[in-house]
Amino acid sequence: MNVVVAGGVKADGTTLTNNLFAYGSRTAFGNIYLGWWDETAEGTNLGTSNPRLLVPNAGMASAILYGIPVPAGTNQNFFYGAVMVGGRGIIPAGQAGANNDTAACQYLTTFSGSVNPTFQVSSCTTSQWATGAAAGQIGYRTGEALTQTDDGSEGATVYMFGGNRANGPAGTSGLQNDVWKGTISVVCSAGPPATPPCTAVGAVAQTQITWTLLSTAGTAPATAPTPRSGSAIAFGEPRKLIVYGGTDATGPTQDAWELDLSAASPYPWRKLALDPAPALDPGARTGATMLGQLFYMSYWATLLFGGSVGGTPTSDVWALSKQSASRLLIAAPAGLNSPDTATNLTFKVHSADPSFFGTPLYIWNGGNSRWDLLTQPILGGAFISLLNPLAYLQPNGSFYFLLNSRNRSTPTNLNTSNVGTLDGLEISIGFQ
Repeated sequence: MNVVVAGGVKADGTTLTNNLFAYGSRTAFGNIYLGWWDETAEGTNLGTSNPRLLVPNAGMASAILYGIPVPAGTNQNFFYGAVMVGGRGIIPAGQAGANNDTAACQYLTTFSGSVNPTFQVSSCTTSQWATGAAAGQIGYRTGEALTQTDDGSEGATVYMFGGNRANGPAGTSGLQNDVWKGTISVVCSAGPPATPPCTAVGAVAQTQITWTLLSTAGTAPATAPTPRSGSAIAFGEPRKLIVYGGTDATGPTQDAWELDLSAASPYPWRKLALDPAPALDPGARTGATMLGQLFYMSYWATLLFGGSVGGTPTSDVWALSKQSASRLLIAAPAGLNSPDTATNLTFKVHSADPSFFGTPLYIWNGGNSRWDLLTQPILGGAFISLLNPLAYLQPNGSFYFLLNSRNRSTPTNLNTSNVGTLDGLEISIGFQ
């Protein structure tokens, strides 16, 4: 089991690196070691010696793939890996150090053999990525979002959305809302057959990279997402691509859109209705990460992590689902006319729940725009003493509580474990 880190910014805060680092086990001189390894410095026993990114880079959009094909004579092998696009180290054609037209897309393949892992980096850049490519092609862009397919029959396939194109021919620059499908495959140099194993005389297996612009229906902003960069994308329900947030011409956004790839082309967009931000919705942000294809607590969902909110990095986690949780919002007036003058303030909460495992109880932290977990009741109830309660007192003099089930009910999965129940909630405030 390995964790791989590709590139990044060095300790000086400005210098980019093209090194590959891996965390896992490694055998040397008959001993097994566990820790971080600089694979570029040490090399590997198979594949590319001293493997590294095509160019020093950081901040790439990436997507994990579990079966990237690699030519092997007249056949092919499959490896775990990742596709990486864009980043701070990609430079458009016509500028010093230009590398966009060959290194804007690259993919890493990794093989954990019986001794040590092997890494190799290859280009997945095609003519679609050329800085000078015509309108309707990818070109040089920043802030694009990337995710892996949720359909195993598509093979090693990723989907890319939007970004900000620049330095291209007249009429091509600006924010984009296009969707691209990229596929890594292995084909035979001569056929038949077209794919391995290659049996034609003299035929060998070779890599083929394709990037295809998908036809989508809808016009922004009413029936399609506005052109933007820095959005997060992932698949939620099968063949439903979710786009959240990013920055468009008006600034950071907080909308969610679904592209239905199970429908006929042109694929339709649908705007999702969301709960109000910031208490029940992530709110406007850019540069977040989204993880999809999850059957989470009995429902299809995507998880969204972090991003930049108002220019400040965040570390919150949100679950997006079409099925609402069993939820109860409670406003509790504190009755403190002058809270700043209260001393020795104590705050205790007692919840009574008939379930063996009660529904989680949260309190609103307005200063940080988040719900803080108070308790997960067990055996029918819980007692909580809250430190620094004034941090949770809202401007209107109330405390806000949320009873929120972790499970969701769906039309095909409706059971009592998805229902939030509460017999009583007692809040005690003491002060001098």
